[in-house]
Amino acid sequence: SYFKAYKSTSISLYRMRIWLNSQDDNEVSLDQCKKYFGDLNKQASKTNAGFEGYLNFFYIWDKTPNEWFQDIVLIIDSETLLKTDGNGKGAIRVITEEFQEFAQEYLDHRAEVIFAGQMKPQLRIEPIPLMYHLHLPSQLLIDVGDREVWKIFENSILPYFLYHELLELRLDDEVSSRFSRGTKKIVLN
Repeated sequence: SYFKAYKSTSISLYRMRIWLNSQDDNEVSLDQCKKYFGDLNKQASKTNAGFEGYLNFFYIWDKTPNEWFQDIVLIIDSETLLKTDGNGKGAIRVITEEFQEFAQEYLDHRAEVIFAGQMKPQLRIEPIPLMYHLHLPSQLLIDVGDREVWKIFENSILPYFLYHELLELRLDDEVSSRFSRGTKKIVLN
């Protein structure tokens, strides 16, 4: 499997739903969403200028009656979850809030290019459970060697996203492929 390279490090999964809501009469198009989210994920994966600890992602697209959203799972290096200040005092990062800030800054920076002639859309991010039926929260730590949790990832979480478009009952010609994953080469120290 593509994600097996992560078995040699501790990772954390964070599932969230990201919307871009129009603030005027112009609906945000699928192409605009694709451009924004694609660019955002490329920016997040950059080593020096990206989102700290961001290893990879996988997501599915979907739509409510009038707005597109991305249902994304971020794969974060667990070693980056603890931040220390100058005094050595530690705190656990709140990834969803940090990613909201990162995504908003990127939207502010790129809005004129991606949404030319429209008002900048409003960004909204909310955490959602990784798997409702398994009662998994929106985040999951997978420690090195934890076969039980890795099995949940491989046998439940990942297949849900991979086969979502096959299970999707309503047809929508606007999306040819609802699932995608990062194309970043996996290199772990």
